[in-house]
Amino acid sequence: MLDEGCEELSFPQLLPTGQFGFDRHRKVHLTPKKYFNARILNKTGVFAKNIEYLFFAQYVTEYKQIMDSISIAVRKAYSHSSGEAVNVGMLKDPVRLQSLIMKDKAYRFLQTIRGTPPYWQKAMYKLLAAVKQLGIFTFFVTLSAADMKWTDTIIVITRQQGKSMSKEEVGKLTWEEKCGILRSNPVTAARHFDHRLQCLFRDVILSNAEPLGKITHYSYRIEFQQRGSPHAHCVLWVDNAPNPDTPVKDLVKFIDKYITCSIPSAKRHPEFHNLVKSVQFHNHTATCKKKGTQCRFNYPKPPSSETIIAQPSDFHNPNEAKLALESAAFIKSSVIEKLETKDYTSLNHLLKDSNISPQEYKSALELSKRGKLIIYKRNPTEIQINSYNKHLLRAWEANLDVQYCLDPYACIAYMVAYITKDEREMSQILQAVSNEANTLDFKSSMKKCASAFLNAREVSAQEAVYRLLSFPLFKSNFSTVYVPADRPEKRICLLKPISSVKDKEDEDEDVYQTSILDRYAARPTKLENLCLAKFSIWYTYDNSKKSESCENDIESAEDSTPSTTITLKNELGQMRKTRKPAILKYHKYSELKEKEDYCYSQLLLYMPWRNEHEDLNKFDMYEELYDNVFDIIDSNRQDLEHHADIIEEALDQFESVGPPEHSWDTIAPQVEQENAEQSKEGAIEDENFSILNTEDKQKKRKNLSYVTLFL
Repeated sequence: MLDEGCEELSFPQLLPTGQFGFDRHRKVHLTPKKYFNARILNKTGVFAKNIEYLFFAQYVTEYKQIMDSISIAVRKAYSHSSGEAVNVGMLKDPVRLQSLIMKDKAYRFLQTIRGTPPYWQKAMYKLLAAVKQLGIFTFFVTLSAADMKWTDTIIVITRQQGKSMSKEEVGKLTWEEKCGILRSNPVTAARHFDHRLQCLFRDVILSNAEPLGKITHYSYRIEFQQRGSPHAHCVLWVDNAPNPDTPVKDLVKFIDKYITCSIPSAKRHPEFHNLVKSVQFHNHTATCKKKGTQCRFNYPKPPSSETIIAQPSDFHNPNEAKLALESAAFIKSSVIEKLETKDYTSLNHLLKDSNISPQEYKSALELSKRGKLIIYKRNPTEIQINSYNKHLLRAWEANLDVQYCLDPYACIAYMVAYITKDEREMSQILQAVSNEANTLDFKSSMKKCASAFLNAREVSAQEAVYRLLSFPLFKSNFSTVYVPADRPEKRICLLKPISSVKDKEDEDEDVYQTSILDRYAARPTKLENLCLAKFSIWYTYDNSKKSESCENDIESAEDSTPSTTITLKNELGQMRKTRKPAILKYHKYSELKEKEDYCYSQLLLYMPWRNEHEDLNKFDMYEELYDNVFDIIDSNRQDLEHHADIIEEALDQFESVGPPEHSWDTIAPQVEQENAEQSKEGAIEDENFSILNTEDKQKKRKNLSYVTLFL
């Protein structure tokens, strides 16, 4: 696919002169990314309409990105090589250089390639670090696409095709006709969703109207459904939000302010009434049934005259607790069964006909099997309505789900799992390929993993557009900074490029890129008592003053505008203080199993030092120094790591047992139901591409992945 002139030969209808492909030699060099962006966004739209071309462009672009990542990965080395000082001569010798290179899991170099399992794993750890520092997030929001109902998307695509349609005409189109229009231009469909999402955050969620409160931090991930359309999973931190220990009365008041399950009046708000009924109403399908009878999405929900925080019983006797749970389950099931026989508008009438008193019913709702649970206020006519926010639904005009994060363990155990959702299968493939390639040299093993990723993943047309045009698959409004807090002999450093050291003497030991540790050691005297952790989150390298690259992984944020500049010692340039601190990331060692490594990392991060070797080696054991300066370390650590113990425990549980079974059915029921239905239906091949899988080959390729077109 990457032979010279392959683009011109593969797409003669798009490049009829057989010239000007991505690999053409130009006076002004164009990267594949810039080249294909220009092609896809061309005004004529001929490239954007060609699905094969989209996949071709995505493959070539990601191949180039992967090769660049490999070039960086082979420059990562341990800072010490068997106790021997590393010098320029070792970098010039290919054999000795190979012994220096960090030989880790070969697939981890894919962290910088958007959409890969290592990329999502890195995103997950970024979010975990944010929770440690910022505390538990407040809301979890899922936003689905309604490309069949968003008339403006259909109108824009048809306008690009030279047609003019009104909303009324779009409304008369059949489902198949709308599918055909969306399939004809996945680029515009994907761009429309991204634009709509950015507008929702900018003009609604983050606006002064504060429909979900004052949002201080947020993060979201884009996921693609079985039919290929995107949807967003978001986590939001709200200023002055109640925590799980807040009195129940105040907590319920906060939840009711922002989340509802009500159906608006058809007389006073007819349009909004129809919107809620059409996008928030759960309709049972074959995919709902779990073990044949119960809806896996837990619909219908129990009606309640008020929002209730259900909790486990406080009975010390197991038998009494079991009886209480059985009694509560019987009461709730009796009410639901009565609802199936007759339509009720009043909860009091329903309870009266069920021979259950209001107090008995409330007591039953207040009891949960394990953990805390929110029972939202809803009357008997709203038992199929998914929870939502009124202002967000009016603006988004598609299904959405809003959940208040009630329990810290639930937040981390399965809500954070949304980051790595649906990537486990690909992770297993990459791990298997990496294990098979362990006999190859490091660079060859990375190329084998790259080939496995590029050829073994099923991608929809809209996802290809997202990755090709660099639309955000994961976005947050906070920065992160990674600090290598390992002991020197275990620390990974970035070697300078061979081109920058080839003219130096072989004995020269200046072979590593300047790191955040080097800059901290060179901080001005006025910051003498500032620890490394706080220095890292508040100061970022000023690239405008000096072009030397920085090793630490600082990701940009929208509002980290610099306000103060400091000059480093030893001519290491300048750094700027940001208005908003970044989120600290570092490798966390076990305090019980890796005591010395743990103590060293905590000393390095939270005890002010000037010379790492001298200041951290005052005792025979790092544990002795750690105990000696514990008060200083603990004071600095408490400023940065909120709920760290809870997060670590929950993370251990997540890594050992994974998220709770069917957890997604509770968090985002509508999205999961659609995915289940589309998965059951299966992919439908486009007749224009049926030649790719002729009947003779279909049986042989039944279990192999092939190009399939999605909306």
